[in-house]
Amino acid sequence: MPRKEPEQLRSHRWYGVKDLRSFGHRSRTAQMGFDAADYRGVDVALMSAGAATSRQLAPRIAAAGAVGVDNSSAWRMYPDGPLVVPEVNAAALAEVPKGIVANPNCTTMVAMPVMKPLHDEAGLLRMTVATYQAVSGAGLAGVAELADQLAKTVDRAAALTFDGGAVDFPAPEKFAAPIAHDVVPLAGRVGDDGPLETDEEEKDREEGRKIPELPDPAVTCTSRRRLAASFGSAAAGARASAGRATGARRAPWGRGPRPAAGAAPPPL
Repeated sequence: MPRKEPEQLRSHRWYGVKDLRSFGHRSRTAQMGFDAADYRGVDVALMSAGAATSRQLAPRIAAAGAVGVDNSSAWRMYPDGPLVVPEVNAAALAEVPKGIVANPNCTTMVAMPVMKPLHDEAGLLRMTVATYQAVSGAGLAGVAELADQLAKTVDRAAALTFDGGAVDFPAPEKFAAPIAHDVVPLAGRVGDDGPLETDEEEKDREEGRKIPELPDPAVTCTSRRRLAASFGSAAAGARASAGRATGARRAPWGRGPRPAAGAAPPPL
């Protein structure tokens, strides 16, 4: 996309940080926070500062005539706002009535380019997804908690092979259990709306229906937190209509590149 005079703004949490990357290059220090900026004349604003900030900022950007593209969860399920994965539903960008475009949760984003062609060919009935999410999904505090636990336990880590209680872990704060050397079978906050699922699992369920415009398929998701600072992984299974699946079993993937034998897939 052609760009002219990109400007990097930041929330108050990033004031004083002098070395940020923008468009793959070192960026000069922003001299103004987003709350004091004038958005007139801006074409597109890319936002990734959390849901609370986005709820405050996106309407201002749209009111100034720009299109806000938001990376948080704030606008994903907004009725009049497109939730877009370009490889799946780029046509939704034809109408942006509120001036705000959302992109989905990272695990939803990587599943949709596979699930949508499967539905087109065979008719999806059910999706079952398991995600393994990095601690950065819980913010900087999540990364700091992992680093602190690793620093205090790494010398005894090998003993965990034989005794799960061999190491005294610092008390967890951001996660339900110590995250160092482990995978915690709970990612996100458990909601109080009835189903015993976390907000991360709800995102995959609801966003997985909205993006390809599939109201009917049942979606089940289980989310876990893994001991990685960044990058996550997901495993997805699908059940399709028996009457349509037989002849289309390989069609969606036969046109795409195949991974080299023995090669690990790229991280999310």
